[in-house]
Amino acid sequence: MSDLPPITLLVVLAEVATNATEAVTVNTIQTINKNNDNGTFTTTNNTHTSNGTMDDEWDAEEYIQTRLGPKKLPYPILLPVTVLYCVIAVGGLVGNALTCLVVAKNTNMRTSTDYYLVNLAVADLFTLILG
Repeated sequence: MSDLPPITLLVVLAEVATNATEAVTVNTIQTINKNNDNGTFTTTNNTHTSNGTMDDEWDAEEYIQTRLGPKKLPYPILLPVTVLYCVIAVGGLVGNALTCLVVAKNTNMRTSTDYYLVNLAVADLFTLILG
């Protein structure tokens, strides 16, 4: 068994990004080798960018930021979005809890429609708390 060659797995990722003047192709080849003697794995990554010439100065972080945008929102946008999410979460918690409380306290609200509303309120509460 130890005479077997190492297992090589090639994962080829190719993505084409369009520039204003020319197309840029990025190919990443990931090779995973298994050492049969001790069962460990080694991984090597080879990246090649072609835009008509060899470009050895390709930066993965810069490429990801250009394609996906910045990792964090700027604070003038982040603060209002956070406040809005908090208001929605608190409003949802209070509103759904009050719905369950009203149906539980009033005996004339024991219809199948009201039970359905309680079911929706409880599901919404679980979504707000766990999701």
